[in-house]
Amino acid sequence: MRVTVDSSGGPLPDQIDVLPPERMRELNAALGDRLSSDIRDHFRVLEGRGNRHGWTPREHFWADQLRATQLASSDASGAVVNVGDRRYPIHYFGGTVEPVEARYLTIPLHERAYRRRASVLNEALVAGGHSRLFRPRRRGGGRANVLVSANPEGELTAYYALAESADIPADPDAWPSDDLLQEGLDETTEDFLSIVLR
Repeated sequence: MRVTVDSSGGPLPDQIDVLPPERMRELNAALGDRLSSDIRDHFRVLEGRGNRHGWTPREHFWADQLRATQLASSDASGAVVNVGDRRYPIHYFGGTVEPVEARYLTIPLHERAYRRRASVLNEALVAGGHSRLFRPRRRGGGRANVLVSANPEGELTAYYALAESADIPADPDAWPSDDLLQEGLDETTEDFLSIVLR
């Protein structure tokens, strides 16, 4: 995902309009750095929270977004900040997810399954004396769309629901507020101009 910023709509437009091209490049680079920094700070906050169940993240999705966010380019006309992780847009826009390498999506039902592949959890369960993950039979025939494991006492625990697709709603917290970003850009512009126009 790319975000473009330019200084034309910022504070003190009369002072910005008289800047030579070299200073415009410097200003836009500073704006791009600030925007990138504010977006990364937002992702840092998201990384610190658990999911809606309160489970602790294992794959550090938001930390990945933090690392994937950078100033891609800047010149006299503007700056471009890129969030380069291909997984990010589904959180921002929402959409439908379908399995790529398997028949079903595995949707975690248990904290131990959160952000873990079923194959990885399966190995951990077996090493701990549990049965392998399996799909139990339904009373009317066929298999349930859930993966369970039995502990040594025979008690079943459901770890994953199986689905052919899943609709992911847009996450309203996936992006910092426009007001926060604009405030940072305005502050950077004012600081830059106070130094350049002394």
